[in-house]
Amino acid sequence: MSWLESIIEAVLELVPADLAAVLELENEDTLRVVAAAGPLASPRVEHLRVDLGIRPALKAALAGDVPAVLEDAHTAHLEPDPYADVVPLPGDHSCLAAPLRSGGRLVGAMTLDLLRCGVFGSDELLRAIGAWPPW
Repeated sequence: MSWLESIIEAVLELVPADLAAVLELENEDTLRVVAAAGPLASPRVEHLRVDLGIRPALKAALAGDVPAVLEDAHTAHLEPDPYADVVPLPGDHSCLAAPLRSGGRLVGAMTLDLLRCGVFGSDELLRAIGAWPPW
């Protein structure tokens, strides 16, 4: 098990999610999945590329310093879910995106998806995910 997979497994012990992933920022508009875990993780998720150019809510969330809940962006069909083509997620599911930074620079993201709605609304939960991992 890689160190990234270990981190994701540790997060899943704290926060229930059907899919947890760490994505690396390849360039200004592209993220690439580098590790995934959870019941919905599959080989199709590994190395998936996510186009931020068609996901303005996700891109805006990653510009901030704290995790953001993205349920409304998918439910209102404002933008496609990053995993829509490879994972059977309903349009109305819980989605959280946390920016990962190194030296103040965005290097990637951690996403958590859960088939149920309204799970990631807790301020305590958002603070916990935002404070860990510390990069």
